[in-house]
Amino acid sequence: MKCYICNEQAEKVESGRDADLVDCDACGPYSVSGSALAEMRANVFVFNIRRARDWLQAERAAGEQRPMIHSQLGLWD
Repeated sequence: MKCYICNEQAEKVESGRDADLVDCDACGPYSVSGSALAEMRANVFVFNIRRARDWLQAERAAGEQRPMIHSQLGLWD
C-alpha cells in the first residue's frame, strides 16, 4: 500500500478495528480512524506532509507509540 501521508511505500497492519494501522519508513507507525479515511476519500483530501509528520512526532514524544489520526485534527491541505 501507499502511505496516506507521504504516498511512499508502506505496510498496512491488520487491526480488527475501525482504523487502518500503517507502518511507513518515512512517517513511522500511525493509525487513521475510519471516519478520517471516509472524509479523506469523500472530499479528495490529501495530508499536509509537514504538518502531519510534526503532529506524529509530537504525539510520539508524549508517549503515544502509534498515534491515531482523526478527521478533526485538520492535517489536510
